[in-house]
Amino acid sequence: MPSEACGGYVLAGGKSSRMGQNKAFLDILGQPLVVAIARSIAAVAEDVTLVGDPLIYADLGFPVIADRYPGCGPLAGIHAALHHTQHDWNLIAACDMPVPQPVWAGLLDQSRQAFDCIMPTTAGRLEPLGALYHRRCLTAIEAALAAARYKVSDAVAGLRLRRVEFPGDAFRNLNTPEEWREFVSQHV
Repeated sequence: MPSEACGGYVLAGGKSSRMGQNKAFLDILGQPLVVAIARSIAAVAEDVTLVGDPLIYADLGFPVIADRYPGCGPLAGIHAALHHTQHDWNLIAACDMPVPQPVWAGLLDQSRQAFDCIMPTTAGRLEPLGALYHRRCLTAIEAALAAARYKVSDAVAGLRLRRVEFPGDAFRNLNTPEEWREFVSQHV
């Protein structure tokens, strides 16, 4: 566990329209994908909470909180996490991003002093749905939601952001059945 404890949150409120079924419940080694991701985060965070519909996720063994701005995408999930947390720093990840625990540990090992977000990049592209957020980001995220600006990278643009480059395959979103089959064939 990192020297400074952090909270962990897994965003599971999406519609999974391109997948055709709820991505959170895709089976990976006999467990739902959302549980596998929550467990990998639990290895580095003090506690883990799912952000989504409590009626859907209540029986998975983790606390569940609902979005405070339903239907406003991942930014609303990050907002709910930062509104809920008791920790200064929070590892927040999407339920369709099966990042190995050592990658999370590498992100948490980064110096956090003087930053608001520690965000990985792969091939120069920001990965805001697998990042560390300080709870002081809540004000900027709330302002973005109030202004109907739902893109995460836009909401955090004015914050002190540290970019940390990771290999191209470290952060991968699984949005379609084809991407899921490719992931399973390579990693399971």
